Amino acid sequence: MRKSDVIFYLYISAVVFYFFLFLFLGSNLEFWLKDISACYTKMDFVSFLKNHLNIFLYLSILLVFMFYFSNFLLSFMKNLFHYLKMKKTLEKLWLKKYKNLVILDTKELIAFNFGLFRRYIVLSKGVLNLNKQEKKHIFNHEKIHFLGNDSLKFFAVSVLSSLFPKGKKLEKVYKLAREIEVDLTVEKNKYDYLKTLLKFVEKKSYVSVPMANLYIGERLNFVLEEKEPPIPKYIFFLLFSILSIFTFAFAYKTCFCGVML
Repeated sequence: MRKSDVIFYLYISAVVFYFFLFLFLGSNLEFWLKDISACYTKMDFVSFLKNHLNIFLYLSILLVFMFYFSNFLLSFMKNLFHYLKMKKTLEKLWLKKYKNLVILDTKELIAFNFGLFRRYIVLSKGVLNLNKQEKKHIFNHEKIHFLGNDSLKFFAVSVLSSLFPKGKKLEKVYKLAREIEVDLTVEKNKYDYLKTLLKFVEKKSYVSVPMANLYIGERLNFVLEEKEPPIPKYIFFLLFSILSIFTFAFAYKTCFCGVML
């Protein structure tokens, strides 16, 4: 399995456990509020705090999750808006459209994958005017992204990263790993390929990634050294933290004194 796939599935696993824990905490909210209300009238203040620290922790985590979940909804709407906006822009620039290929009527160097469930390789007339070797590099790069369904995965990671602290760092790690894998696959002669890569000007896109758009400096270094970036330990920390919180909350669902058991 490719390293980028390992990162992606670890990332998705963290998201699944995240939502599962969020639903678990939310489903017990009414129970915990009743627990606090009942015990507050029967216990002295110090004992009350001591025996309900776990519940106050759960409520704090739930509030943090609600904050990040609102970020997730906002990020989804923002990315969807830019996706639809880009789609309309591309439709205006379409010169020719084939089954899985779109040619744009512009001399700028543009090459990227676009689409979520209906995907295309998008190339410009400027790319078609390059020499044969350069066109081969570019098309093969985008073909690998297309076969890997990367435009959908990149969109998902961009949106889901908003659920976590340091989400942008996670997003970068996955996208950089995938781009480097593709760079290392396209051409055995890395120097010829890097010459093609450097021809592209950097352009920012919210839903799809032009060939030289993402982390070009890091990509050049990794390709020259012919190595891939490591899997970040932060993902394992996220998974461990979420599972630990769920296990603890499941074991100590009520207060430590057990008044509401």
